[in-house]
Amino acid sequence: MFWAAIAVTVSIVDIELGVSDTTAACVHLLALAVFFGAVALAVGAATGRTDLALGVAGGFAVLSYLVKSMLPLANLDSWAQISPWYYYSGGNPLVEGINFVHLAVLGTLTVIALLVAYRTFATRDLKG
Repeated sequence: MFWAAIAVTVSIVDIELGVSDTTAACVHLLALAVFFGAVALAVGAATGRTDLALGVAGGFAVLSYLVKSMLPLANLDSWAQISPWYYYSGGNPLVEGINFVHLAVLGTLTVIALLVAYRTFATRDLKG
């Protein structure tokens, strides 16, 4: 849906963006969304509380976005790389295309979060 919205907007505003450029941005966005979903799953598996899982994942998304956005303003560009948002937009996928290194970093972080979710869920006492 995001890809379709970009395609419609590009045609309305008459911006020169190719299909591969919009596809690259959508692939990076999907990787970022799956990562934050995995973080929510890990917190939910560890605590059993949906509200806490959503709050922690949402708070982490906002905080990491602020880190990625504000640190370059303080001439701390290299520190912005600790944010997952850097790996979404740091390679400028709309212009440069898919950055496989950045996708690999997001994929690795996602796998780590999923492993944490699996391990914490497997060790929980669900019988009371």
